[in-house]
This record gives sequence, structure tokens and C-alpha cells, in this order.
Amino acid sequence: MGDMCQLGVCVAGIQVNCDDLEACTLDSCEADKGCVHLPLDATCVDGDGCTADDVCKDGACACVSGFGCATPSFTYSNDTNAGMLGGMGGNVAPKMGCGATDVLIGLGFDFSNGQKTATRTTAVCGKVTIEQNGTVVTTQTTTQKSGGSGCFGWDPSTPTPLVICKSGWAVVGIKGKNAGNTLFNSVKVVCGKLDVAGKPTGETEDLAISGMVGTGADKEVLCPSKTIARYFETRAGCGQDALTMYCATANPDCTGQDLICKDL
Repeated sequence: MGDMCQLGVCVAGIQVNCDDLEACTLDSCEADKGCVHLPLDATCVDGDGCTADDVCKDGACACVSGFGCATPSFTYSNDTNAGMLGGMGGNVAPKMGCGATDVLIGLGFDFSNGQKTATRTTAVCGKVTIEQNGTVVTTQTTTQKSGGSGCFGWDPSTPTPLVICKSGWAVVGIKGKNAGNTLFNSVKVVCGKLDVAGKPTGETEDLAISGMVGTGADKEVLCPSKTIARYFETRAGCGQDALTMYCATANPDCTGQDLICKDL
């Protein structure tokens, strides 16, 4: 800056250092403006589908909302017995749950035509995918039905429609009425909205399972904060005596996947 001519020869002026010591700016010197510092955010194009959210962090392009994987698998920790709907009659059946790539997204029951209470349980599983804008999507994959029960005219029974949480939501609780504090009926599924890490945000809604009517004391079984339903354990005697819900913390595994931006 300040170049001049002396005796017909150009003489350099003062050497200007335009380095602003900020890693996320592009520094230059322009003759008519002096030092110019352009933000690097506009040049952070990494080709990973994150360009709309890219920022410069520590001198490198980063995703403003963090990175995640499009189709996470899950490992679970902190298994917790959240409680039982129904009573202690009947034998304990094998646990009903989903594979590591899925979460529980719904329930259905076989409902006794005569006794008006549950006789079998169906668990609905769904795959979780994360869109590049951070939207969580759940898609039904499989169902698992418990062993049946019925005596003294409790069968035949009629399957209820499957009640499935809306996309991006998973089961975080169940509600119902205990008939005589043993059996259960009038079930509602409590759904919770998921974040990109498979954890509930705290927003919930109740979905009633149609076709189940009855009387009794109201009871609810809810997962602890930040956990989702992992599997159910049934007790079956003369009907579906009880349904115990176990909850756990979902931990996404992105091994072998391309990373995408996510909203935290």
C-alpha cells in the first residue's frame, strides 16, 4: 500500500498484513479498498448434501446442525421395566420386540368377542431413516404376534386394527382399563416424537385402539424420559392377563454409512 514512483522507478510502500487471525475468513488486499475479509461459509461446498447448512468451523467446513446417518441402526442401553398393564395371572411369555435396525411404532390386539378383553398382542416394528433436512421418518417393516390364550368361552376373538404412530414417532407408553385388576381393555398407545438420535423429544399423543371397550380402573405405563419402548412381555392365562413394557435408551450406530447433516 502506498506505492510510489521515485526517479522513474516504482518503490513499494508499506507492506500490509491483511490476516485477521480468523480461520474462517478469506483475507485479501484490494487497491481501492484495502484489506478485505470474506466469510468462508459461502464457499463451504462439500458435496455431502449438507451445503445448505455448511459453516466454517476451525478453518474447515462443518455442518451447522452436526452430522448423522441416513439409516441408523440402534444399540440400546439402560433397559428399564416401566410397569405392567393388567395383573399377575397367567404365565410369562417370551419378550416381543424389534431388531436392531427398528423401533416399536405400534400395537394391535385380538379382542375376545365374549369377555371383551385382550387375548393376544401384536407389536409393530418400523425402520428409522433421516432425511437430509433432518426430518425423521419411520416406515413399518414387521409385526410380531404373541401366543394366544382363551378358556371358558373367551375365544373366539377378533383382531383390532393395528394402531401405528405417525411417521417419525415411536411407542413410549400404553394406557388402558384394568378389568378386575387382572385383565386389561380399552387400550391406548402413547406415541412420542423422535429426534435424529432416536430419543423422544417430549412431545406425545395418545392413539386409541378401536374395537376394545370395557370398564375398570384407568392405568398408564410410560417410559422414563429420553427412552422409548424396547419390547413387551405378556402374561397369558384365560386371556391376555398382562402386558409389561420395557424401555431403553436408543443409541444410533452410523458404522459404514455416509454422514448427512442433521438437526439436533
